[in-house]
Amino acid sequence: MLSLLVAAISVPPPPPGDDRSAILATVTEVLDALMVGDAETARAHFAPEAIFPIVDARGAETRVVTLDLDAVLGFEREGLHQEPLGIPTVFQDGALAQVWVPYSFWVDGVKQHCGIDNATLVEQDGEWKITQMAFTMNSLDTCDALGAPTVANPDKVTP
Repeated sequence: MLSLLVAAISVPPPPPGDDRSAILATVTEVLDALMVGDAETARAHFAPEAIFPIVDARGAETRVVTLDLDAVLGFEREGLHQEPLGIPTVFQDGALAQVWVPYSFWVDGVKQHCGIDNATLVEQDGEWKITQMAFTMNSLDTCDALGAPTVANPDKVTP
């Protein structure tokens, strides 16, 4: 117990301008909005020129596709979609930030794939805007190694 207290005391406070909580909240809100097809909420957090590289490594050959914002926001959703997130890593250097977080993707309660969500953000006019949101799509046998959640998130249910 004493070692826990010493460790807590020895962790320095975040430096001035550290905005990692707001950065992570932005990415989480966008992912939640995308799961339910709420294009208006999601669009508010993206820079207009945002791109979406998708790395699909589920087959024998890895495929890379890059979509634009309109293509992502117009995606047709069928079934109940859930994307629980693992433990995120958030980096920030001034007005530039990066979020890296494992996820698993479920449709109607069945895990489809897992991977890493990766977002690059810049601070513009006091707001964090996503300029790139990339993700990998991996086969189910890689989920544990990635740290992807093992169960769907019951408190984030989409229609």
